[in-house]
Amino acid sequence: MKNVDRSTAQHREVTVNNVTVIITEFKPKLKKTVSDQSGQSSSTSSENGSQSESSVDARSADLGTDSRSS
Repeated sequence: MKNVDRSTAQHREVTVNNVTVIITEFKPKLKKTVSDQSGQSSSTSSENGSQSESSVDARSADLGTDSRSS
């Protein structure tokens, strides 16, 4: 994978109907730029990280709901 900081791996386990899937989430690499711009880049990437975390949680909740209704 390109443009991914592998040291930021976060693992999540999601189990549906006795099947467990491990989701590994990485944060993007920060581009090396002028110090003022890098500060803005880091705040932007942290916002993106929190958005993707919430989307993972929403999907896992949806999976659980779908499996119960089937």
